[in-house]
Amino acid sequence: MIKANLFLAAALLLCLRTPDLHAVRVPKNSRAYALHTIIDLYNCSPHTYSNLYALTSCMAQICSRLGVQLIGEPSATYHQAGYGYSSGYTITQQATGHTTITLHVDELRGDVYVDLFSAMRYDDDLLRRFLITYFQARSSETDAILRN
Repeated sequence: MIKANLFLAAALLLCLRTPDLHAVRVPKNSRAYALHTIIDLYNCSPHTYSNLYALTSCMAQICSRLGVQLIGEPSATYHQAGYGYSSGYTITQQATGHTTITLHVDELRGDVYVDLFSAMRYDDDLLRRFLITYFQARSSETDAILRN
């Protein structure tokens, strides 16, 4: 337990040094309404993906970097393994700026799937790098969709 808490503290300190996500990925003169980023993180640290506090803290840090305020508490559900799927958390957080963050965890594979939809301008590559550092993912895939 102490080792897991020390690991989490170290991961949080690394993430505090990650720059804000306000770098403009979508040009300011763009008519796009929002950016929807889908990030798949593979082979993550179990100290983060199986820890509800670490998962909700990650969401709060994303919101802080975007400059948006959390709206209420995150909605978290733990799914037990069943036919066709693994156990793990699904967490959704609403925030100002037409922002929604969803995390899905596949504990069997050690993967974390992140969806961020926001009307705020942000750099999806900075978001990806932040999440790779936070979850200590060995690899990742990213897709970004401009919503017009």
